[in-house]
Amino acid sequence: MKKLFVLSIFFILLMVFTITVNASDEFEISPMFIALKTHTNNLDIEDNIATCIGSAMCLNSHSVQLTLYLERYTGNGWTTVRRWDGDKDMYSYVNETITVSSGYNYRVKSIATVYDKNNKVVEAPFLYSNLVIN
Repeated sequence: MKKLFVLSIFFILLMVFTITVNASDEFEISPMFIALKTHTNNLDIEDNIATCIGSAMCLNSHSVQLTLYLERYTGNGWTTVRRWDGDKDMYSYVNETITVSSGYNYRVKSIATVYDKNNKVVEAPFLYSNLVIN
């Protein structure tokens, strides 16, 4: 009986420790997408020309609008350089270029806002691109 009690306490502590580790700030736990099938973005900078690309696709019964932000890191954090909106349809795509300044870190943030047939927002996950140093 004593061994069973000690073993039970051990497993309870193990479960508490596991839950604590999974709840740490280093890892984001997010639900599966409801209606979004794909969501991608990319940033490429060559000769001070930034090419910002993003796409999102959802289920047939929904529509998605992709919003793309080119962001630059300054000493105070990330600031938006430019914003673009894709069409609101089953597939939304943005492919834009812009001249950027040297000496900064850049990234693209995209938000795929998914709407149901009643035009209500179902989900709006965001995604960050690779970091590019110009």
